[in-house]
Amino acid sequence: MSCGNHHEMPCTDVMAIMYLYLDHEEMPFERELVASHLVECAPCQNQFTVENVLKTLIARALCAQQAPQQVHTRIIASIAEIHLEITTVREHP
Repeated sequence: MSCGNHHEMPCTDVMAIMYLYLDHEEMPFERELVASHLVECAPCQNQFTVENVLKTLIARALCAQQAPQQVHTRIIASIAEIHLEITTVREHP
């Protein structure tokens, strides 16, 4: 993708690191450089907006599924057991 305009960072470079930027991961470029490109370039900004909305919708859909009560109960029991073990070790080194 390229809007045809000259930018300090080319559109192709911005698109190549889009998911790193959206996920707040470490990037080969400064975040400010990408942010300023997005302010200048409507096509890239539109693509980032679409991808960010899609990412948000997927995250919501995945979080909407609840673990079965049996799994929830086992996790809570395991946490309680580990907590008890840690407490015992700390009290009786």
